[in-house]
Amino acid sequence: MFAFATTTLLSGSGDPAILAILALAGGVYLFYRGFRRLQRKRLIANTPTSKVRSASIGLVEVNGHAVGPFTIRSPLCLEPCYYYKTIAWQLRSSGRSKEWKKVAEEALHMPFFVDDGTGRVLVDPRGAEMDLHRDFHSQYNRGGLSTDAVPEAVRHFLACHAVSPDASVRVDEYLIRPGTPLFVLGSLAENPGLEVKAMPMRDTPAGKLEILQTRMAAVVQASQTAEMVAARNHLSQEDKEHVFRQQFAAAMGFKGVENLPPGFAAKLVAARSRAQNATPAAPSPAVAISEEEKRRRQLFMASLFGVPLPSAAVTGGEVAPVLAAKPEDFELHPPTVLMKGERDRTFFISYRSQREVLSQLEWEATACILGGPILTLVGLAYLLARFNGA
Repeated sequence: MFAFATTTLLSGSGDPAILAILALAGGVYLFYRGFRRLQRKRLIANTPTSKVRSASIGLVEVNGHAVGPFTIRSPLCLEPCYYYKTIAWQLRSSGRSKEWKKVAEEALHMPFFVDDGTGRVLVDPRGAEMDLHRDFHSQYNRGGLSTDAVPEAVRHFLACHAVSPDASVRVDEYLIRPGTPLFVLGSLAENPGLEVKAMPMRDTPAGKLEILQTRMAAVVQASQTAEMVAARNHLSQEDKEHVFRQQFAAAMGFKGVENLPPGFAAKLVAARSRAQNATPAAPSPAVAISEEEKRRRQLFMASLFGVPLPSAAVTGGEVAPVLAAKPEDFELHPPTVLMKGERDRTFFISYRSQREVLSQLEWEATACILGGPILTLVGLAYLLARFNGA
């Protein structure tokens, strides 16, 4: 971690004075982070591990394996899982240097349990700090996204998020598979109304999700109206796009296209164009208004509003959970849930054992607490020398 921070500082600027200031700030941050990691280590060490059968309401630690009646398939690995997090990075130029910038991220999960042999506890992973095994990692060089070497699933994921193939791309995916050993530190609380059912859930605040759903409905309505008006009046493509923007603005409550947020109208057209180009041409006019049109709109909504869609939505398949076990073997509405607490916000899920987690935290805390002051002193010494020399 200390080496990573030093490399980042050295690549950030060529001015030694700026590097020294960054070293000061970075050293303070590392020192603070070290104590935070040490605090986390002590919390885990001082919290006794509970058996699910005897766990009480409050902050608990449990060890077990992930189980559940339903799974979904991850976008890249295409394997059944209870949780996936998929991230795409793109190599961007920043001044004289280049850096990897996150350009797409989606996380989806099915309700799942942790079984430790004495019982099962329902886990709501929303808001958890995840430490999961990276099951997929690949990098594609500039211009390589159009070649056959790129898996179809990767191309679909990038198309859903409108990631341009003009730069190098790196993709990662983290999974919780059936049977994955898990260490969970969180709050065991009374069930606020969660029910285990065949419906994937996103790690998205309710308010933001409602906004996305409203926008998606407005897009569908505007697109359908624009298609009907264009067909009836034999409009050109440019006029049809204008009708689409007008209908979208009206559906979102704006008086006209000119009242949309700055740059939003252009983004609307660009995203729609990208989605149309990313979708294969329809084999016949009869299909164009049904399946192909549906997939085009799915791609458009994903690229414009950041709504993640698994690859099945792009290829025309059903985004449906897969039955992993008999639902009747599980309590579908358990009285308690392991989740992020309202008062104690600590919530940590790891594929490592408790001993491995403690060892990792100890190493990170030591590196930050020792490396932070060293980095700060180096930056301070340079600034003092330069000030005295001036």
